[in-house]
Amino acid sequence: MNDNEILEKAEIIKKEKAKKRKYEYDKQYNKNMTVSKLLKFNKKTDADIIIYVDKLDKPFSAFIKELIRKDMKNHE
Repeated sequence: MNDNEILEKAEIIKKEKAKKRKYEYDKQYNKNMTVSKLLKFNKKTDADIIIYVDKLDKPFSAFIKELIRKDMKNHE
């Protein structure tokens, strides 16, 4: 193995370790700081909602949070 091959291998190992550290950090962050709430749509009875949501110009989660906050404000 020449010096270039050794350096390339070392760089690959370094990137793999960094990727693993980031994965572990993200895993811990998600465990400690986030909550997931599943929302299912029926393809037949909710087709209109699915079409509407697919055309949104913002992420679905941002849209749902906005609706919830508006509703919370209306109920103060």
